[in-house]
Order: sequence, then structure tokens, then C-alpha cells
Amino acid sequence: KRFAVVAPSRRMAARLQRLLALEKGLALMGVRFHTFHSLALELVEESGREHERLVTDGLFHDKIIDRLLARRLKGRRLARGLASAFRSSIRDLVDCGLTPEGFRESFGERISELRHADRLRQVLALQEDYLEALKKAAILPPSGLARLAIEILGDTGETALGRYSELLYYGFYDLTGSQADFFEAVRQNSSVTLFYPYRKGHPAFEFAKRFYEQNAGHAKPVHLEAGVETRALGPSLDAFGSPESRAGLPRPEALTVISASGAADEVWAAAKEILALVKGTAKAKHGEQALSFDDIGVVARTLEPYRSEISAVFKENAIPFSMSSPEPLLRHPAAKLLLNVLQLGRREFPVSTVMDLAGSPYFKADSY
Repeated sequence: KRFAVVAPSRRMAARLQRLLALEKGLALMGVRFHTFHSLALELVEESGREHERLVTDGLFHDKIIDRLLARRLKGRRLARGLASAFRSSIRDLVDCGLTPEGFRESFGERISELRHADRLRQVLALQEDYLEALKKAAILPPSGLARLAIEILGDTGETALGRYSELLYYGFYDLTGSQADFFEAVRQNSSVTLFYPYRKGHPAFEFAKRFYEQNAGHAKPVHLEAGVETRALGPSLDAFGSPESRAGLPRPEALTVISASGAADEVWAAAKEILALVKGTAKAKHGEQALSFDDIGVVARTLEPYRSEISAVFKENAIPFSMSSPEPLLRHPAAKLLLNVLQLGRREFPVSTVMDLAGSPYFKADSY
């Protein structure tokens, strides 16, 4: 039997592969690890269907929209942040599969009744120009690959996925419109098992309830209950989002949520909390002794956005610290330059990368 494991990102897929192969010691000869993008690309390539080129470089698409905006403004100055807002809106419209023609057919004259009808017409007109520009250049829109894969599944049915006995989807909370439609098309044409991070009836997972009910609730799902000892939050998860259930916890105040803006403010807030714990001021109301620096750990989903901030803020506050994970190789400019050189052809020479290479002090060209 052959299986496909589909994760929301390449990093997640690599983590699952490492977990199964190295930590669990399983043989994975019949397993292929995919993202939504790579699975759609496999279907399109194996179908042999001719299609427009796929350009994944976000800067390329942003520049097209900027050029169209400048043409519409006819020399007028573009307000700060306006281009970014237009790009974001058009990207969302394209991802959800809503075309200007479809919008007008659905709403018709009712568009004039909307509060910001003129702004909406501007966005739809810009989206129309953007899609027309891509069509003239024979380039797929960002969600075009998933839409093309859906068409192939509609034409060929389960034969397109015949190599896989089952597809295992894992680890996503939400999807764009095109991804959700692609997932539905795969589910209709193949045997699919969805591993969905959802705790039924828990208020902290209310945001995921609708997707769960639409995609798993009718299929007699099996609920895999995790023991308290295996949860990242331990017993705190039982009370998270449900204050009335805190009575059974040994320390009701163990979980505190602090809001901060950006990586720098997050590290600053963590540093001040550490100092309060060490001085004892944060624990005085509980009648507990102060902690030492060795008793405190700082955990983040990934350290990359925080490395420089931790070093600067913790030193400023005289907090001794040690990072267990080494600095990634790609943090070194020379290593990143070499990786970009190796991937240039595969990524179809993205503009931003070529400009970075040309301007890099490590890149020396012979003078003529």
C-alpha cells in the first residue's frame, strides 16, 4: 500500500517525516509527504494537461498590482499603505475563488446599496485588470494550481489519485477557499483520513467548530483523548477559555495572558515578568517564595523572530539566559547566498532573489 501525508506547510511535513522515520523508527518506503501545493502540482504534472506557467514569487504579483494601481491613479500620489491594502484584498478574493463576474452576477444592482459601493467597484475593477494581465502573460493566478487540480479530479475522478491507498491530512486549522475546495475534491475521489486538532465541546476550540462539523462531524469521527501528562498545557487546558472550570486545578492563577505588540514588546514583557518572579513581587499574593533564574524557562513556537530581541532585552535587564537550539545555518549571509544560487533555476529566477544576489558583498562579478 502507498500513502500520502498532506500537511499545511513544508516545515510541518518535514517534522512528521522526521518524527516517523527517526524518532519512531518506521519504514516510509510507501509514504509520500505532501503540502496542498505539492499534491496539486503532482496531479497537474501527471495529467499532462497544458496550462499557463506558475509563478510563486509574491513580489512578481505585487508589482503587477502596483503597476495597475499607478495607471489608474494617473500620476496622483498613492496614499501610504493603500497599495498593500489593495494587494491583500485582491489576494483574498483570488484565493477564495470569487471573480468580478461572479460577484456582479450574484449581487447585480444591489452593489449600489452597499455602504462602500465605490470602493468595492474599485477593488473589483483592479482584480479584473490583474487577472487579465496574468492571462495575457500566460501565468496562473496564485490559487490557479489548486483550481486546475480540482478540474482534473472532476474529469478523471479517483484515477488521478489511484497510486495512493489513502491520504492522511494532518495539522491544519483553517484553509483558503481554493484549498478547502481542493480538499473536498480529493475527499470525494479518494479514501481520506483527517487528523484535526479539535477538542469537542471546549470553548477554546469554538473557532474550529464549523470546519469540523462540515468536514468530519458527519463521518463518525473517532475522538483521540490526550491524557493530562501528554498535553503541552497540562491541566491548564481544561480551564483555558472556561474560567468556571478552574476549581479543580491546584493553582487557578497558573495561566496568565499578557498582550503585546510585536516581537520586541513580547520579549520585553517576558523579561519584566521574569524579574518580577525572581524578586518575588509576582508571587507575594500567593504566599510563595521568589524563584531563581534557573527555575524559569521561556518557550516560543519558533525562536527565529525573537533571537536578536532576546539577546538585547535580556542583557539590558541583566537576565542570564541560554538558548538550547543553535543558530540556524541560514542565519549566516554566506550560507543563504549559496542556497539562493542553488535554487535560482528551480524557482524560475525570482526578481527579489536576483537583486539580492547582485547587491550582495559576497557576489563579485568580473569587470569588463
